[in-house]
Amino acid sequence: MSKLDRRDLYVALTLLLLWGLFFWRYLTPVEADRVAFPQGDLSEHFYILRSFAFDELRAGRFPLWGRGVFDVYPFQADPESALFYPPVALELLGGLALGWDVLPLQAIQLEAMAHVLLASFLCYLFLREEIGHRLAALLGSVIFSYGGYLTSYPLQQITFLEAAVWLPLALLSVKLLTNTGKKHYLVLTALAFTLAFLTGNPQNLTQLLYTTLAYYAYQCWRAHIPWPVALKRFGLVLALTVGLSAIQLLPSLEWWRNSTRASISFEKAAVGFPTQDVIQLVVTGLVSYWQPLYAGIFSLVLAFLACAMGRKRDLPFWAGLTIVALIFSFGKNLFGFEVAFLTLPGYSLFRDQERHAYLVTFGLSVLAAHGLNTLLSPLKRWERKLVHHTARYLRYALPVVFLFIGVAALLRRMELDVSDSQKLANHLAVLFFCLTFATALLYLRLYRPRSRSMLGILVLMLIVFDLFTLNRARYYAQPHDPHQVSPLFQQIKADPGWFRVQEDEFPIIRNVAGRRELRGVWGVAIQLRHYSEFLDRAPEDMRWKLLGVKYVVTWRGSLVTWQGREITGTEMLGQEGEGE
Repeated sequence: MSKLDRRDLYVALTLLLLWGLFFWRYLTPVEADRVAFPQGDLSEHFYILRSFAFDELRAGRFPLWGRGVFDVYPFQADPESALFYPPVALELLGGLALGWDVLPLQAIQLEAMAHVLLASFLCYLFLREEIGHRLAALLGSVIFSYGGYLTSYPLQQITFLEAAVWLPLALLSVKLLTNTGKKHYLVLTALAFTLAFLTGNPQNLTQLLYTTLAYYAYQCWRAHIPWPVALKRFGLVLALTVGLSAIQLLPSLEWWRNSTRASISFEKAAVGFPTQDVIQLVVTGLVSYWQPLYAGIFSLVLAFLACAMGRKRDLPFWAGLTIVALIFSFGKNLFGFEVAFLTLPGYSLFRDQERHAYLVTFGLSVLAAHGLNTLLSPLKRWERKLVHHTARYLRYALPVVFLFIGVAALLRRMELDVSDSQKLANHLAVLFFCLTFATALLYLRLYRPRSRSMLGILVLMLIVFDLFTLNRARYYAQPHDPHQVSPLFQQIKADPGWFRVQEDEFPIIRNVAGRRELRGVWGVAIQLRHYSEFLDRAPEDMRWKLLGVKYVVTWRGSLVTWQGREITGTEMLGQEGEGE
């Protein structure tokens, strides 16, 4: 590995400063300025899992099995419990050591934000080794960490964020393994795989494994390492990974085999981005509230220049990874995913293929870092012409974008804005500013070649301006108390009897019931397959009797089963006056 020195420490401090600027409103002690993540999967699913585990540990019980809303649920076997993932374990044990009565919501929010910082450090280390240029590595790290993917829905679905973080470490480890052949890099690679698995997201783990295997094979081919040696090394890595993760791996395999995700149809597995979402690469705010494919407009320019100039031998791999991941992210809407579904083990088990966006963003970050490294190097005559033509085309795009801003603003005033964000004019304005600055920077490179040392800093500032402007405030919401409950919940909880509650779409009680030990019917998103089949097939009134349901919280006007039969409270329990 390239030797780290004081300049790398300055880069680390820069990354820490940028992280603080991106998330400062979540961390500020000034209450009037403080914001929180909006209510969603983080507060109503993952926080409930963490909170339940904390309550069990605080009561002196290891949370092997669920209680309350987690009935018929092997809690630890579900990988989303993440009980053995070191950051989660430290969070839970630290709370016990500090004497917390309950796990605060801010703890899991800080966990998510800290993983963005970790992603920036690990991505920098990988690009430092891959490219050898500190400023270019810093730029690529910023693009990956604050691009559209990590700062969008993975902040809510925290396991996607935490699994993606370990990709740079896995790639760095196999690169060093092929370059040096030292055995401790076998252990480091296995550790990266283990940490990615323990986060509790098998889908991102599968994508990480295939990406790392492809990169390892490419590096072995380039280094002329005999295939028997290469296969032996990777086999040892997998064996170490199984050993390190066995405490979670074995229960999770049994859980998965008996869960509703043991097999899914192609139609469910192949859901992905609509093809129109490819425009996210250039224009945000038009087709989707989230923009997971967006890596910055100048990042695309740098990626294009890197590929067009083709100075580095690794560029075909990164271009290929980006293109393949982009195609897969559209699922059945583009041909290509079917090949993976039919041939690659694991691809038939997961849905929502738009989650490949993290590989698209990572590939673009590597290509952009290569592009900056090339732009800051002496250019050949044909390369200068290429940069000149690129700047000219960007200049031609400026009046077109300016015209679109006017049209979008006019449509907004006429209440005819059909964009998903309802702020298309604002997004186009950011695009206009970034295109203007990008054009100026390319001309600066052409006509002020001695300013290359300053040029890199200006490029970094432009990328930060672009990504922070579009992504920084998308998760701002007012702080809320996750432990606040409705009077209806208090009324039901006061009932001393043994019973279960069925909630339709969680309209009132919500998942807070889980950590309050209120027995529910539905449980979590992934259920045991046989129990799920029972819920689907049994007539609703019979199911209520068999499960001991006493309360149904529903938006239905009257208690009519899905089979069309009206039920009274007396009939439901067979006891006068006790049904609700």
